[in-house]
Amino acid sequence: MSEENSVEALLEEARLNASIPPPAERQRLREAAKLSRAQVATTVGVGRTTVANWETGVSDPTPPSRLPYLRLLKG
Repeated sequence: MSEENSVEALLEEARLNASIPPPAERQRLREAAKLSRAQVATTVGVGRTTVANWETGVSDPTPPSRLPYLRLLKG
């Protein structure tokens, strides 16, 4: 990866981290995309219960699954 690409990736991650939606909005975005919790979980590499916890506010996404999850929410 070139230095420019890694800078862009870092900036993208910072933008996404700054704009993580609240839990209820996370669920709304997933449902609007017609995705199941299982589909999201498989895509970002976590369990379905973890996605449910993110959507109910029990926990927040953390690395390494945080960035793929945020990308998915941003569609």
